[in-house]
Amino acid sequence: AKEQPKITEVEETSIALSWKSPVVNSTGGSPITGYKVYMFPGVPLNSVADPEPVKKEIQEITTYVKTPATEVQKIDLVNVKTSGTFRIYVLGQMTATIPVTATGVKVADELKAVIADASEITVNATTKGDTRSWSIEFDDYYGPIDTMVIEEDGLSTDDSSYEFTTSVKRVVEGTEEITGTFTVSFRGAETVPLSYNITEEGMKNALENLDTIGVVSVDRTPSDPTLDGSNWGAFKWTVTFDTEAGDLESMEVTSGRVLGGDANVFVTTKQPGSAAVLVYDGTERPEIKSFTATGLTPDALYAFKVAPIN
Repeated sequence: AKEQPKITEVEETSIALSWKSPVVNSTGGSPITGYKVYMFPGVPLNSVADPEPVKKEIQEITTYVKTPATEVQKIDLVNVKTSGTFRIYVLGQMTATIPVTATGVKVADELKAVIADASEITVNATTKGDTRSWSIEFDDYYGPIDTMVIEEDGLSTDDSSYEFTTSVKRVVEGTEEITGTFTVSFRGAETVPLSYNITEEGMKNALENLDTIGVVSVDRTPSDPTLDGSNWGAFKWTVTFDTEAGDLESMEVTSGRVLGGDANVFVTTKQPGSAAVLVYDGTERPEIKSFTATGLTPDALYAFKVAPIN
């Protein structure tokens, strides 16, 4: 990470500095191949109110998902005899025989008997004219359910002047909490696919494996994008750039591989890095650990940062 340089000499228009090698493993374990020196012209002095006037760039990667919605479907049987029966095909399973006069509780019980992941189903039964209806809400089953199918073998026409009909309509499509993967890119380099709930250590390693990023610090916290008290698998990764200096371009993310209700991934800048000038690039010269900045404005304020290259 950052190694504080030591000011060794100050002249009217120049400042000389030197630095030591960073501690072992502070650069991610890779060998150091050189150092870069960044200068921050006009930076204010340290103060109690602002002890670190040179700001690191901090960006946040956030995943978003809607509060999961439960699937709601409606069954309509029109012009059927009350003595008839039907069955419901749902999630690859067929219910037992259900009487046309069945209550909502009866229909719910038959559905729960064949759906292992749905212990709570609310069914509202209504009759209006020649139509018997059941509105079915799968209360604790998250995700979409293919439209149910009615087996009509036990049904017959009540009024012979017109045929009976059956229909199933989706009222609300079920959605689920976020799953899947996404990638992060910075300055043209892209990570491998990352799990929707990747740990902060995993995110740190993935970013530091990019050729365009040196060392970062990562903190992961649950996100509550819809302010409903639950994150539903959504997280926020706060990424602090420890070696890259200046007001950096934003990381970019792909969101096409994350699943869930309106699932998305986005990046925001929490804190822009202080404006910086690269004044020394010691790539492939790790033995050099000193530098003199020249051509400076007398009486102006300057700060310096040394970033190892690895």
